[in-house]
Amino acid sequence: MSLPEFTLKNRAIVQCALAVGLLWGVIAYVTSPRSENPEFTIRTCTIVTRWQGQTAEKIEDLVTGEIEKAVDTVDEVKRLRSTTTAGQSVVFVDLEDENGSAEIDNVWDTIRAKVDALTPSLTRLGAQTPVVNTDFGDTAAMVLVVYQRFDPARMDDEQHPYTWRELEVISDQIKDEIKRLPAVATAELHGVQDEAIYLECDAGHWSRIDLTISELQSLLEQRNTVAPGGVVETEHGLFGVNPSGEFNTVREIERLVVGRHGGNVPVYLRDIGISVRRDYRDPPRVMTRYRPAQDADEHSVGAVGSPGASVNCLSISLTMKSGHIVTALGTDVRSLLARLKQTSLPADIEVTVVTDQPSDVQDEVSGFLTNLYQAIAIVILVAFALIGLRVAIVMAASIPIVIIVSFGVVRCFGVHVEQISIAAFIISLGMLVDCAIEVCDNVHRLLEGGKDRRQAAIEGTAQISFPVLIATLTTIFAFLPMLTIPGSSGEFLYSLPVVVSTTLAVSWVLAMTVTCLMAYLLMRPAHGRSPFVWAVDACRFLLPRKIRDKRGGFESMYRSICLRAVRNKFITVGLALIAFVSAASLVVSGQVGTEFFPNTERDQFVVDIYLPEGSTIRQTEQTSKQVESLLVSLGRDEADGGLLVRDVLTYVGEGGPRFYMSLETEQPAPNYAMLLVNTTDELRTAQLADRLRVAAASQISGCRVVPRALSMGPPARCRLIRLRRSVLSG
Repeated sequence: MSLPEFTLKNRAIVQCALAVGLLWGVIAYVTSPRSENPEFTIRTCTIVTRWQGQTAEKIEDLVTGEIEKAVDTVDEVKRLRSTTTAGQSVVFVDLEDENGSAEIDNVWDTIRAKVDALTPSLTRLGAQTPVVNTDFGDTAAMVLVVYQRFDPARMDDEQHPYTWRELEVISDQIKDEIKRLPAVATAELHGVQDEAIYLECDAGHWSRIDLTISELQSLLEQRNTVAPGGVVETEHGLFGVNPSGEFNTVREIERLVVGRHGGNVPVYLRDIGISVRRDYRDPPRVMTRYRPAQDADEHSVGAVGSPGASVNCLSISLTMKSGHIVTALGTDVRSLLARLKQTSLPADIEVTVVTDQPSDVQDEVSGFLTNLYQAIAIVILVAFALIGLRVAIVMAASIPIVIIVSFGVVRCFGVHVEQISIAAFIISLGMLVDCAIEVCDNVHRLLEGGKDRRQAAIEGTAQISFPVLIATLTTIFAFLPMLTIPGSSGEFLYSLPVVVSTTLAVSWVLAMTVTCLMAYLLMRPAHGRSPFVWAVDACRFLLPRKIRDKRGGFESMYRSICLRAVRNKFITVGLALIAFVSAASLVVSGQVGTEFFPNTERDQFVVDIYLPEGSTIRQTEQTSKQVESLLVSLGRDEADGGLLVRDVLTYVGEGGPRFYMSLETEQPAPNYAMLLVNTTDELRTAQLADRLRVAAASQISGCRVVPRALSMGPPARCRLIRLRRSVLSG
């Protein structure tokens, strides 16, 4: 018994199975985790070692080289990359692609053990303890900016600028509330200014004090101790003993006893002319600024709360737990921010979302649904014009049925809603309807030949079942080899072959069953001509007389063209070869680009700013201000006066959090800054980045400005070529 015959004999079973499949698919779609990119294993970690005051050459010899020798003994290590600058060593460790997610944690533990064994020898030299970071590849689902909104209508005495510490306290409050959300994995602050205690004294006065710096340091360490005092057991219970001595205020430091006068009178730190103050670290380690959309003009950059184009700010990056829906996370975060704004946040504090993965995912899902609706409408329109309304309904109904059932099936293979799976479904839309079209067309032919509905449905479906199966398998086997791609790229593209292959296989099964059943229930022999045939016949007078007078009209013309092509086979093949060579030459010549992971059409791009080695963070800050002003001036639309730049978030001294999967941020360095630019038109983002690249090269000197578009795929670093000085001079 063939599959079509079984379907018509057991219609109730097929209908129940279809209902279960549709319900399964809908539930899988609603409950499926959603994210911008598929989950894959980052097989890279960093080992960062700081040694302030040392040259890059010395750190390269004593730190970087020793770490590379120790880590290179691990068998799973594929390659080692390092960047050594004055005061810092960064070693990148890439693992072999064969290391799966289950074994990779054990490899990281082995690398940590190797570094821990090397740490004592490095710290004896004066270097800090190396930090092994295996989570630097985590991507932030959202990045928020917390800043003070300056209101020019209020007087200065009514609105005081917040200090960095006050801004940090407010941001900490927001961060703690965000971490309580069920879908949030981590929430981190960026741009926090480190505080320090400064002990200052006039150089001439210090020379008259019988106290060295090392002695003063020893006195401070002896006093500022946190030691356990034990427990006192009484008849009323146990009581902990907390010894005093820890410094809690600046005044306590000023009252530090540094000696005794006359053997009995204590001499305090304040008595010997040393002032103690609490302030922020100078120079700062990192600086962050934000240019809101409403302040996008050429005004100078000001301090916290002052009027100007940019304001100092703190940013909060949050990552999502695996298996959650990112769009729901975005809704929860926005609801939380609205509640905090109404209840606990000061009126002049603004919290703005600068990277919004939930909105991007929602746009991708909406784009897929738009493509789905368009595909259904096109099938109905074309099928109605060529065959009729009943056949068009059967063909078009197969599209949503296949998509819904396929979604339930692919969830069994661990596929989530993300940009690759969505793209795979869009690719499938053009192929999944082929099986239903073949079935409907053959059933329609048999109905026109006089067969009854049941016989036409069974025979029409059975006749083309094997040829359609072979064609479907051919396409499936064209995509399945993508499952053999190793490493992170294979994990990233995993959902593409799975979704396409599953959807095509489901479309064949449903064509042999559900489409056959629908054809039996809905299709009837056609009465009269189809709209397309009627239109062609109505326009026959436009055709040449020889063709118009022939029987068949349009069919005769088509037959004539085919016969001429067959009779002149060498000319036909030659024209085909010319077309093929012409198309291939466009690719070879570079007129049509080729990229495995192309750039995304996004309303974001980043700008990397590199100053010469040895530049201070203040110099980097001034250069970033110049680039920021240039960017805004270039972002003015000359046609309508609008702004292409919506807002700009600037990190000076570091690259900030990784907010996009393929973006590999730079390690902290005082000569580096990064601008995160949000634009108002995603189609003109690349054009703006190119204009900035050209303008910066001619208008800003002493630095390298590199605008970067965001690309799809796992992160990949540029290959650098090192030239020796002798080669350059020779």
